[in-house]
Amino acid sequence: MYIYCICVCFCIIFMLWNPYSG
Repeated sequence: MYIYCICVCFCIIFMLWNPYSG
């Protein structure tokens, strides 16, 4: 899915930017 791919990519980038945030 197109939207699903974007969501996953965004999630990975966010996690890499803020590791163990919260």
